[in-house]
Formats: sequence, C-alpha cells, structure tokens
Amino acid sequence: MITRYIRTALIGFALFLILVIGGLLLASRLFNFILFAPRDLSLVVAAPQQTTVGAQVPLQITIANEGEDALNIDHIEISRAYFRAMTVLSSDPPFLTEASSRNWEIYGYAISLAPGQSMDINLTAQAQTVGNYQGELDVCVSDLRCRRVALVTRIEP
Repeated sequence: MITRYIRTALIGFALFLILVIGGLLLASRLFNFILFAPRDLSLVVAAPQQTTVGAQVPLQITIANEGEDALNIDHIEISRAYFRAMTVLSSDPPFLTEASSRNWEIYGYAISLAPGQSMDINLTAQAQTVGNYQGELDVCVSDLRCRRVALVTRIEP
C-alpha cells in the first residue's frame, strides 16, 4: 500500500516537473522576443493590406544592421495563421532551406550584414483562399534571437 502511494507521488511529481519545464520553455521563447530581440536589427515589412484570389502577394522585408558588429541572418519565420492561404512562389535572394512546423513556415538564409548595411528580402506568394489573415513574421539571427512584426492581409474573390 505504501508502494502505491510512493508511485502515485512520483508520477504526480513527474507531471509537475513536465508542466514546470514546459512553462519555462514557453516563457523563455516569449522573453526572447520581449527582452532579447536583437537591438541592432531594424525590420520593416511591406505587405498588401488587401488582394484577390490568384493575385501575387509581394512581401518586401527590409533588414538593417544598426549595430557595430556583423549581423548574421539565419532564417525568417512566417506564422501559418497569416500564410495558410498563400503559396510561396519565389524569394530574392533565394532561401537555402524551407521547413514547416505546426505554427510556422520557416525559410533559411545565410546572410551577413556589415554594420550600417541594409538589404531587402522579397518573398512573392500567391493568394489562394478568401478571408482575413493576420499573424507574425520573425527575422532571426544566428543565435536565434528574433525581431517580430505583425502582418494583416484581406484576400477577396
């Protein structure tokens, strides 16, 4: 009987640890954006507020290094909440890798920006489905700190 209580206590403790660790991981991801976003990375994204099904949707992502050291752009993440009704047609410069997760479309780059340097990444997508789409776009540097902007586009028939 004592063994059953010990086993129940151990299972409860293990579940508690899983919840705590999961919460800490989520919190660290949020704090990354709030406290540790790269201060030397300037980000502006131009995207249409409205388009039609079948039309091309240009995303002009302007990145600038406002720091004193080189900045290595690792990848761009676009939330599926925004991109679920679009298909990527091209990228200039081209992305090196493409991956998906449950919530993100991830495009890998290997771009180094010298201090004071800026550049545009131009993604072209095609609108597929009518609706209002909003989400986030993150530009992440090599140590996985990210700068985030919000996106909103309405797709009409």
